[in-house]
Amino acid sequence: MIYPNILEINLSTQTSEFYEDVGIFEKYLGGIGAAIELFRQKIKLGIDPLSQDNIAVFAIGPLNSYYPVASKTSSVFKSPLTGNLGESYAGGRLSTVMRFGNIGAIIIKGKADKPTYFVYREGETEFCNAGPIRFMYPNTAGRIIRENVGYPGRRSVVTIGPAG
Repeated sequence: MIYPNILEINLSTQTSEFYEDVGIFEKYLGGIGAAIELFRQKIKLGIDPLSQDNIAVFAIGPLNSYYPVASKTSSVFKSPLTGNLGESYAGGRLSTVMRFGNIGAIIIKGKADKPTYFVYREGETEFCNAGPIRFMYPNTAGRIIRENVGYPGRRSVVTIGPAG
């Protein structure tokens, strides 16, 4: 079974909450099923996709990290392009880091008052100034964040491009 823990990040208040929801991971299949249900529970109907009330949900499925090919993280959000449910899948380390971090889903909500990134480790969330890396390409920004965080081992950086 997947770890039933959810990390909810609020960029507006720069706070985080870590809680358990066993039912969602037992009832909905895979990362995409859990992500869509969490999105449905948390989103306000009719919101503007660019509003700070929009959320992004990242979730992993029960096979993540058990098989080499099961390493995808599902992401859902209200798409600014279509105004409908958007979904995306990320490969790489994120799903493994979530698995070994005892996290089944991450919900990001709110809007920071300045460019911000967050670091979550061992039950603590730190919100950091992302101003100096704001318009950098994702690989460069990721490298700088990894160097600044200095936490070797299981970690992952999720970035967006210069347009973001």
